[in-house]
Formats: sequence, C-alpha cells, structure tokens
Amino acid sequence: MIISGKKCLIDTNIFIYAQDKKSAHFEEASKILRYLNEEKFQAFITLQNLLEYSAVLTRFYKYPKKDVVSDLKILVSNPKIVKLYPSDKTTVEFLKLMEKEPKIYIYDLYLVAYMKVYGIEVIITDDMDFKQIKDIEVINPFG
Repeated sequence: MIISGKKCLIDTNIFIYAQDKKSAHFEEASKILRYLNEEKFQAFITLQNLLEYSAVLTRFYKYPKKDVVSDLKILVSNPKIVKLYPSDKTTVEFLKLMEKEPKIYIYDLYLVAYMKVYGIEVIITDDMDFKQIKDIEVINPFG
C-alpha cells in the first residue's frame, strides 16, 4: 500500500474496524490510523464519516453514546486529520455525480464529491464500489 505523501480520505469502515477488536481487519485498520498519526499521508474525514461512525457504533455495536462522543472528540481534535464540512461546491459536485453515476450508492457519491472539491486523490476503504469511479484511487488495505 503506497500512500506516502498523498491526500487520503479515510472511509468510515476503517475507523469502525479499528474500534472493533474482534474484527478480522482490526490490526490493519489500526495500522492505517498509526500511519495517519505518523503523518505518512495527509488524512481527511467528512462530517458524513462522523455521522456514519456514530450510527454504526450505537446501532449495530450497541456502544453507549457517551463512549461514541468521547471517540468523536478525539477524532475532531486530532490536528493530523483535516475535517471537511459540506459546502455549496460539494453539493453541486454531488448533483453532477448523481447524474453521471446513477448506480453508485448515494453516500459514496457524496464522499467522492468532497474528494473532487478538495483535490483528494485517494480513498482508503473496504468498499470496492468506489472502483467504479474512474478518476479516484481506491486503496483497500485488507485485500
């Protein structure tokens, strides 16, 4: 996995796997987060990632909300992660992508819209649907 020096959006599943010690992907996901903290690449997350993380941990894993809030505070206060928020440009790009890529999941398209607006080259994810989008690089650290 060659990500050194690149701008990388980290998909929610990486954070989930790094939280789930029983996951087969726990070690590799944790390594990605270590690389992030060692500044081997420039890391980005979106408000959408934070919402997805919260929803999955509280609904599927049944984590108490107070624990998820603690996690989120750590994530948003990490100076090595650039936090991205929706903008008019993101919305315009998202609408273009919806027309151009009608078969791709809506939430994935919204992440790609962020990538295009902010010039992010790579997404680190376990979701291979992103491979259908031609002008982004998809890195799956698990396979």
